[in-house]
Amino acid sequence: MNRRRRVSIRTVVRLLAFTLAGSPAGFYLQRLWVAHARSRMRPRPCPRTKRNSFPPAFQKVEGDRTIFDLEASKVDDLRGQDISLLEDVKIKVFGKKWGSQ
Repeated sequence: MNRRRRVSIRTVVRLLAFTLAGSPAGFYLQRLWVAHARSRMRPRPCPRTKRNSFPPAFQKVEGDRTIFDLEASKVDDLRGQDISLLEDVKIKVFGKKWGSQ
């Protein structure tokens, strides 16, 4: 064999060894990247809440007629915000009487 042929065979063998050794490292890095991306997509934890002991009830009355009635079994007030989280909500909507406008 001539010298040039030996050098090309050595180069091919080295590239093959590098490819075989580098494949597991590539898979490992890809899995790390996917885990990192999934951790960034997780929903944020719910802010601290304060549970009220009384269930809220709300009615909208227009004149002598009730428009709707709202009841909830549980309410959580989010701290630092003017928002309440209602659970098990029941809404009753009353329509207009026939013949009246």
